Amino acid sequence: MNELELKEMSYDIKTPEDLSRITLILRRIKEMKDAICKKIDPEISNAYKTHKGLTALKKDTLLPFNNGK
Repeated sequence: MNELELKEMSYDIKTPEDLSRITLILRRIKEMKDAICKKIDPEISNAYKTHKGLTALKKDTLLPFNNGK
């Protein structure tokens, strides 16, 4: 992995408060993941569309040269 190594961890859940804390942490992790995806996914889509458009432009521009072999 890169800078952050994920290690296997185990926790003893002894009280309802422990369970509540872990549940809250997991909920926040999911919210953060969703927020990251919501922000980055449109950028990925735009980059793909741009790439697709530029590839089509290149193909159309080079077509006369390719036909003249």
